[in-house]
Amino acid sequence: MKRLLALVLAMALCLAACAPAAPVETTAPTTVPTEAPTAPVSDNPVTFFSLTLGENYENIGALTAFSNDDGTAYVEYVGDVKKIGNLDMSIFQDITAALNASGLAALSGQDSYLEGEANGSMYIELADGTMLTCGFSGEIPQEYQDGYAVMADCFARLTADIAEYVPQPTVLGEVEETLLAELMAIITGSGIQNPDGFTISQVARDEYFAYTLGLSADTGIADAAQCAPMMMTTAYSLSIVKLEEGADAEAVCADFAANVDWQKWVCVMPTNALVAVKDNMVLCLVAADELYAMTASGIESTGWTVVETLENAN
Repeated sequence: MKRLLALVLAMALCLAACAPAAPVETTAPTTVPTEAPTAPVSDNPVTFFSLTLGENYENIGALTAFSNDDGTAYVEYVGDVKKIGNLDMSIFQDITAALNASGLAALSGQDSYLEGEANGSMYIELADGTMLTCGFSGEIPQEYQDGYAVMADCFARLTADIAEYVPQPTVLGEVEETLLAELMAIITGSGIQNPDGFTISQVARDEYFAYTLGLSADTGIADAAQCAPMMMTTAYSLSIVKLEEGADAEAVCADFAANVDWQKWVCVMPTNALVAVKDNMVLCLVAADELYAMTASGIESTGWTVVETLENAN
């Protein structure tokens, strides 16, 4: 009986081993859609951001952000390219998250100014009034350089859809179309390195109209516009007047040449002046040294005919 029972068990085991395995039901893994990661919301976000890093004073990278009066955020990225734009205020949450990851806050209060042209500065304001500041020259701490890289990457992403900034003079108010086009063409064609350091504006037709232009009278002049530097420490003036029909262009040219005010800028002095004509317009440039030479080149390259050149005898 024992041998028979053992035989039966053995046969049962054999049959179980040879039988095909029952199929195992499987369920395909469920893919849970995920949203793109967003910056965590901070209850104490950045409200003003300014960070710079330069290998010298001619080549400085800069990251800037602050709120505009219209509820948007002004953003400026200066790296391999320059981008300027107005974005949604939510970018301050992204900037805050990047700042927290950068380690820059730990450098606040540190200042070190040594020999050399390498430079870096930080000024940041938070919603609660906290200010984070530091400044370096000569030698820049590696922690600052690493932190700047984190923030530069953040600003590059924020400005990815903004077109590259093309520097040009700032136009103040409404300017007569032809005069604006001529001034823009001269400045952009002159090769001046920082054309965005200049403004273009219509000359107001008031009691100071002729004086502002450097003329003794406004006879025969229909419109006028000027290009001037933002800083009055630069001796520079470029004026164009549009003449009324039948006006005496030669008389206006002579008036410009006879009334150049070499002392206008008090602390700085121009070296040269020129008067030129084109169609029904007369131009007068008063400037110094390289700025004069570059603008004069721009004037001639845009189709103007130089009538007279002058040198400052002083």
